Amino acid sequence: MNPPTACSTPRSRWPRALCAVLLLVFGWSFSAATPVSPDASVLVEHAEFRANADAAWQPVTLPDSWSRRGLAARGRGEYRSQFELAQTPLGMWALRIDRISSSHQLRINGQLIDIGPQEAGDGWPVPQMIEFAPGVLRAGRNDISIAVDYRSRSGLAPLHLGPRAEIAQGYAHYVLLTRTLPECLNVAGVAFGLFMLVIWGNRRSEAPIGWFGALCTLVSVRNCAYFGVDGIGLPVMLSAWLFYAAQVATVVLLGFFASALAGRRWRWFDRTLIGIGAVLPLGMALGSFAFRADQMRAWTYPLIILLSLPALWLLFTQARRVQRRSWFVLGAGLAMVLTAGTHDYFYQQGYISVLDTYWIPFATPVALAIFSQMLVKRLVNALSDVERLNTSLELRVAERTHELEIANAAKTRFLAAASHDMRQPVVTIGLLVGLVREHVAALPPVRAMLDRLHDAVASMEALLQGLMDLSRLESGTVQPRVQAVPLAPLFDAIDLHEQTAAVLKDLRLHFQARELAVLSDPVLLDQIVRNLVSNAVRYTERGGVLVSARRRGRDRVLLQVWDTGRGIEAEAQAAVFEEFVQLDNPGRERSKGLGLGLAIVQRSARLLGHEISLRSVPGRGSCFTLELTLAPQRAALPVPVPVSEQPLREVSVWLIEDDAAVRNALEARLRRWGAHVLPLACRVELQRQIDAATALPALVVSDQRLNDGSGLECIALIRAHAGHALPAVIVTGDTAPADLALLASAGLPVLHKPFSADALLVLLQQALGSVAARS
Repeated sequence: MNPPTACSTPRSRWPRALCAVLLLVFGWSFSAATPVSPDASVLVEHAEFRANADAAWQPVTLPDSWSRRGLAARGRGEYRSQFELAQTPLGMWALRIDRISSSHQLRINGQLIDIGPQEAGDGWPVPQMIEFAPGVLRAGRNDISIAVDYRSRSGLAPLHLGPRAEIAQGYAHYVLLTRTLPECLNVAGVAFGLFMLVIWGNRRSEAPIGWFGALCTLVSVRNCAYFGVDGIGLPVMLSAWLFYAAQVATVVLLGFFASALAGRRWRWFDRTLIGIGAVLPLGMALGSFAFRADQMRAWTYPLIILLSLPALWLLFTQARRVQRRSWFVLGAGLAMVLTAGTHDYFYQQGYISVLDTYWIPFATPVALAIFSQMLVKRLVNALSDVERLNTSLELRVAERTHELEIANAAKTRFLAAASHDMRQPVVTIGLLVGLVREHVAALPPVRAMLDRLHDAVASMEALLQGLMDLSRLESGTVQPRVQAVPLAPLFDAIDLHEQTAAVLKDLRLHFQARELAVLSDPVLLDQIVRNLVSNAVRYTERGGVLVSARRRGRDRVLLQVWDTGRGIEAEAQAAVFEEFVQLDNPGRERSKGLGLGLAIVQRSARLLGHEISLRSVPGRGSCFTLELTLAPQRAALPVPVPVSEQPLREVSVWLIEDDAAVRNALEARLRRWGAHVLPLACRVELQRQIDAATALPALVVSDQRLNDGSGLECIALIRAHAGHALPAVIVTGDTAPADLALLASAGLPVLHKPFSADALLVLLQQALGSVAARS
């Protein structure tokens, strides 16, 4: 083999795959590293050399490789040369030497310019750029001498002298090409090798991936160390042994990788790999102590390279058997690595120009990229197989999901129908029954019948209100207003409401309230506790119900509702929080509730971020626990507002409602409260009234769903004439999430049908009061 004489020659012999990957980077680097202009710099290519002070000077041409002149590949030597300058430089100059020993002494015109470590045999060939002041140079002849001390690959590259900026540009691009680029490629190789080891660690059956990951990691780490060997801080003998052991381990890992990938095991090959993996590093260690390390490397490296051939043979025979192009490409990539390793052996021994470089750091990333492509393709195929295997399961899941969607849509349609169509007559009946009760208060028999009718209407209102609460919670329109809520007033209000039902069943209802306040929404918390207590009283036949609150830790409060009822089986405890579930009411008796209370409790608690839990023992009772956050101070108690006989006396109200029965009932109720009411059936009537009216109302009450528009549009139409401060209230029977979200964003008071007369009055007074407060 004829050794190359310049760094460009071996690059022309690189495998095609490597050139294809790095062609653009190399081309850019070389074009940028063009020598500086000869008019501004000096290129020294001729010098004289002597091995020691007693030897005669011999002319040499740079680059100079000692081994090619029959000298030892390591040792000391001295170069001298001369160059001419037309005039003395004015600025900073620099000297670029692409290969010089890290252990050297450089003198220009007898002046010491640079010096490296002077320990014998510690020098490595490295690129160097040395700056010096212009006063060192002179017009005419200049002398330069360089003493070097090499550990291996002894020689010297041509000398480039010139202005610092010009020399630095070429030097930077040369370092980028020969050091930075391969370092970056191999750092990426380390990362990918570790990634493959992680895959193998989680899937031990993928032995080829594990062997290649170990091989890639080891080779990439070794390649990175090539460029930092002069600064790793290890003793020379130890670093040499580590590099040698890494080379041996590379061949061993390559052999096991090829065997695992091809699925063929040669016992003699496995034993040989294990043998050299144990014997050669041990022999190298002993040889280092006997100062025969260089000879051992020279003798054993060819053996190591030969042991790579069976691995390549396994890959190519497997590729020929399976007839896959990717296998041939992988074999070619590993053959390229083997070729690069052979080249590096000759380079290590000094048989190639000192301006050459290691090929392995460039060839390894190419082989890694080839195997990575195979691995990615394999993973993609595996994912495709999984997708095909899961197709039938996904179809079955889709069918079940579709059935659930149909059921959920049916439930939604039912709730929507119940929440609108039933609300219209119910609100009418409720308002009319209330008015009739006020007129016949003096007739006891009629009043008794009306009371029973009123109870029936209240029960229907409770059902629709429960549906309304669920719809609001599911639509996301409820925005909690978290504040400090004192528990004592809350317990007192619930006690007042539920004590009658407990007394009728001969139950003891007891509240243990301490001076505690919690962070919650007062309305939602009242709804949660009231539902829990009401359920406990309803399903307890003997004993009693205890409601308690106690501190837990520094900032938590446990609110618990205990009862001595029938208890709940463990398998049914999750179901009690679902809508319309009543375990002990198969006949759906109205007196036992509607099955919505605990569903509302769970959704309200989730909205507030409160944790609710259930403990129950069949035959002994149940305990619902609500975990709350302790508030720093007590909340102020609300002051009750007295109600007059005619709370809306002389208030002008425009009532917009398309349902005649509801419109008549609302009109009668408002007039009973003393208001002047103008009933309107649609938006067209409203427009005519605005055009003809001499005075506008003080309050507007409008249904949201009208035959020719919406309540929001009607209110906007009136406010365009009366001003945006005009009080307005929306009443509606719509419960769809989109409708609730629209009303919530409008910022108007909303009353959902059916509603009680008291609830209507409170909302109307709040609307009028807010305007009065602003004025």
